[in-house]
Amino acid sequence: MDEIVQGVLPGAQPKQMTRERLREIKAVHQKYIGGLMPTYNRVKQAEEWYRLHNTVMQNTTQKVEPGKDGGFTAQSAWVFNTVTSKRADHVRACPTTEFMPREPGDQEAAKLLGRVAPYLLERFKWPQVWAETSTRKVKLGTGHYKIYWDKDRENGLGEVAIKSISTLNLAWQPTVTNIQESEYIFQHEYVPWKRLEAMFPQLKEQRKNFAAGTIPEFWPDQERRDKADMAVLVECWYKLAVPNGLGSMRQVLHKVMYIDGVDDEPLYASEDDANLNGEGYYRHGLYPYVFDPLFGLEDSACGLGYVDIAVNPQTAIDVLNTAFIKNAAVGALPRFMTQEDGAKIEEKDLLDTSKAIVPVKGGSIDERVLREIPQRHLDGNYIAVRDSMIQEMRETTGNTETSTGNTGSGVTAASAIAALQEASNKISDASISDSYNAFVGVMEQAVELIRQFYTVPRYARITGQGGAVDFVQLSSSDMMHDGRNVQFDISVKATRMRGFDRVAHNELALQFYGLGFFDPARAEQALMTIDMMDFPGKDALVQKIGEHATLHQKLVQYMQMALTYAQQVDPAAAQMIAQDIMQTLGQEAGGQMMGRMPKVGGQEPPHVQQARQRGQGPEV
Repeated sequence: MDEIVQGVLPGAQPKQMTRERLREIKAVHQKYIGGLMPTYNRVKQAEEWYRLHNTVMQNTTQKVEPGKDGGFTAQSAWVFNTVTSKRADHVRACPTTEFMPREPGDQEAAKLLGRVAPYLLERFKWPQVWAETSTRKVKLGTGHYKIYWDKDRENGLGEVAIKSISTLNLAWQPTVTNIQESEYIFQHEYVPWKRLEAMFPQLKEQRKNFAAGTIPEFWPDQERRDKADMAVLVECWYKLAVPNGLGSMRQVLHKVMYIDGVDDEPLYASEDDANLNGEGYYRHGLYPYVFDPLFGLEDSACGLGYVDIAVNPQTAIDVLNTAFIKNAAVGALPRFMTQEDGAKIEEKDLLDTSKAIVPVKGGSIDERVLREIPQRHLDGNYIAVRDSMIQEMRETTGNTETSTGNTGSGVTAASAIAALQEASNKISDASISDSYNAFVGVMEQAVELIRQFYTVPRYARITGQGGAVDFVQLSSSDMMHDGRNVQFDISVKATRMRGFDRVAHNELALQFYGLGFFDPARAEQALMTIDMMDFPGKDALVQKIGEHATLHQKLVQYMQMALTYAQQVDPAAAQMIAQDIMQTLGQEAGGQMMGRMPKVGGQEPPHVQQARQRGQGPEV
């Protein structure tokens, strides 16, 4: 368990974490596990059902022969299709982040973090972590992130790390919905003894009195894992309130590590670590975990997953499919009744379809000797019931045909199909929105770890102007301004647009172009219209239109000045400049500028009149 043992510091002397306190913490750990057992069981049952239902190899031992079903049961993949479809929605919406300053002095730091954010997410292996956590969320109901400082990465320099954690490896106060409100939070996992003894030499003696502990886990792992050479390593996080020097209290984060089943002696206790100077293990004071539930429950930090929702209709569908297949098999292989004291027909000869002639012994054949067992054919009502169950499950989970790319007849326009798909993705959109909120919590902790541990400047690779590769430095000093911590607001956006968003955005851009919004001469009308609208990238577009309008106004002013000076010095050159203005700005804009030129005797200068006539073209 790399993320658990990474925080051990040598030389910690037990002071505050006494044996009595550690025993109390161990008792709380077992109490939490007992209170969370319904949650653990639900997660285990969902995973076990999903794994067994979709495991092809489990039926290979069933020998199926003609006329015998061998205990065959149909297992359709509607739940699997739902899980993979919702997971794909989440993976496609993998987020990235932007940092916005809260005060004027925070702008430089926010700009720097915004430039290095893609590189940092790449270093965190964020797309893989997001995909793994999204799978757990849609399948089992809750995804869990751990954000920690891995001191062994970067050749011992250390780096921020983000990891997806299983629900069964965590224990918290069962009745809280916000994990930060739990009195304690535990992370537990089996770790090989050899690895533990290499890190903690004192365990070689303590192992003699070792009594193996147990933690919740999925049953297939229990069968595969040999626990004789493994121990349960527990990492306990808790908060202490201490004075902040301003007349109020602040939360300080601590952790203690121990082996479940070993003498009441901690492996590490941050309260007794003199290197921390009483500031806590992480200065942000938050538990290094973020929970992302799918369908939340009252008095629980975890939620329901799609397996929990869809297992009942999936079972009904499989029962009906099993009956249909067996009925079809009976119809394809008819069965017969025979009279034993009459004519004799060998069973093997009757079932052997390769024989064109079936011999009969001891008499003649009629319906008294051999009669086909009648079969009841299923009518369309049974099929309709099965189809209605499928449709119910698809509507319940939001995995409708439209969301998977299929549309009804008559809908052929790309924009119409995209609009239908957008409307059918409401459930996925809500789930992704909740995951984005969790992502904000993850990035807030990651930024605080950068602020605490980036004491040595790091280089980050970024994409500069024109797509060129550039490098910038980032250190904890960049997160300070005038002796205070720089504060940010985190904005989330998808790494890439969805199909409907892309189509709508492109169509909006074409409409703006067709309406002349990008014409600098119409900048005022365009800005007034855009101000009443709301769409992604609005602020950037307003800024560009304003900048182009300013450049256009300056260009017109300089042209007027050049034309005025040329008129006084060289009328012939003035005429050429006037023609160039009419061609550059166009007939309408050029004519408006010419109309603002000073007139001689109440009339336009001759060269202006000639330029206007030439710009208008010959009369037809």
